[in-house]
Amino acid sequence: MNMDDYIREFIEKLNDKSWSVRSSAIRNLGSILERNPDNEQLVKIIVPHLRNALKDDDDDVCLWAANTLETASFAYPGHPEIIKAIPLLFEALWDEEEDVEYTAADALVTMGKHGISALCKAVLTDSETNERKFARHNLKNEITNAASLNRLDEIQEGCEIAFSELKSSQLPGRTKEKAEMEVRMFELLADILRRKARLSKDGEILTGETIKRPKGRKGRKYQEIRRCRNG
Repeated sequence: MNMDDYIREFIEKLNDKSWSVRSSAIRNLGSILERNPDNEQLVKIIVPHLRNALKDDDDDVCLWAANTLETASFAYPGHPEIIKAIPLLFEALWDEEEDVEYTAADALVTMGKHGISALCKAVLTDSETNERKFARHNLKNEITNAASLNRLDEIQEGCEIAFSELKSSQLPGRTKEKAEMEVRMFELLADILRRKARLSKDGEILTGETIKRPKGRKGRKYQEIRRCRNG
């Protein structure tokens, strides 16, 4: 079979009754994208199915869909079809399965200022509970590990977009929530400015862009993703 036949077969398997068959199909479609980084047509064919898989009833399927979109984002940075996944990945930050939340947050940080903006919205509207903890972790991690001023500018712009949109949608009279949001925004901007000052002082890389993956998750499913990716 040629590649088109394989793609057609994997897409058909996304409707299989078995979650493992659907997950395997997603991984195979992701591998095709990763191995063909210059094929725009493949993105238009495959990525819409990956976005749809984020709405699957099975957590494992959603997990692999988010992870594969992250991989696709590295292979096709800023592609419109991938950026369209941001609202669905944002919703996944509220998933009951922690590994789905984490993988969605992991994917968002690869999607430029609009992905960062989605993460920042979760952080700015968060309470002191454990909800959206992975959004906080990933955003803080991106700031701490940013290796260029360009990346920090992108993060700052994403945060400012989120803050502006949230502020304009605030209901009258919600002064406490608004004040808490402003404090969180101030803390994020302070972190960004400190990192910028550190980069300038140390003479580190000031141009280009480096995206590092967050560390620390030990969940079974996330370990499985890393084993499969590295294997």
